[in-house]
Amino acid sequence: MDRISPALLLQEMELQFCGARDCINEIFAVITQAKPRVTALEHQAATLANWAKTLGTASRLPDDLKKVLASLDSDPLGCTADIDRLENDLAKERILLQSVEEEHTSARHSLENARSMVQELRDLSVRSAAAVEESKEKINRPEGLVQPISEDAVDSLSAWLDSLEGNAAAGRYSAVKVGMSKWQSECVIRLTAEREGYTKNRMALDERTELKGSFKALCAKAEALKEKGVQLGETIAGLALDAEHTLNTIPFDLKMGRRAVEAYESALNTQYSLHKQANR
Repeated sequence: MDRISPALLLQEMELQFCGARDCINEIFAVITQAKPRVTALEHQAATLANWAKTLGTASRLPDDLKKVLASLDSDPLGCTADIDRLENDLAKERILLQSVEEEHTSARHSLENARSMVQELRDLSVRSAAAVEESKEKINRPEGLVQPISEDAVDSLSAWLDSLEGNAAAGRYSAVKVGMSKWQSECVIRLTAEREGYTKNRMALDERTELKGSFKALCAKAEALKEKGVQLGETIAGLALDAEHTLNTIPFDLKMGRRAVEAYESALNTQYSLHKQANR
């Protein structure tokens, strides 16, 4: 057996010591760097688990999360790659939960908007029915009146919406999404028809109001013409009285009202033209 000199032995021991020291330093550095990441992973995992519970969805955290976190002390060098993977997995889970939350928020907004649609439909039904009654009372033989949606039909849509709101409260957002699509299609059809019907039921009444407004403007025009020295005469005064009587007669004859206002306007314009020609 070869004998080693004390100097060589000391040198060998120093080399082994330096190697062990470097290894320990490397392990210490890894642990020092990994511990904040592990702490962050633990916090993120707990946050995501609570978030998933709040959203009523299954938590999709990695199965080996706890095992990897616990291996830091026993295998610090080997767990680094696992920490990288876990950080990536938790980032994906966060994106997924964000998507779920946005879907839930969208569903709740859709339900709120749907409730407004039901209220609008109910209001339109009431106003449309009132317009029908008013037209029958004030318009002579009104045409094109539309029967408003029934209260039962509105109540049916409202009850359907109640069911969807119940699903949302129970966290069944997939059912809400499917149901809302069908509900909105049905309600939009009803709402569009009711808006059009209300417009038709108000048409004659609104035209009567417009004719009255036009007549008022023509009366103001007649006064202005008088101030300019235009002689209107008894014929035009008679047309004005006839138009006023026709517009205030109940039930109102739409065709007669149009003719009366048009005749008064035409006479005023003609008289003004004659006045200008005579005073050139």
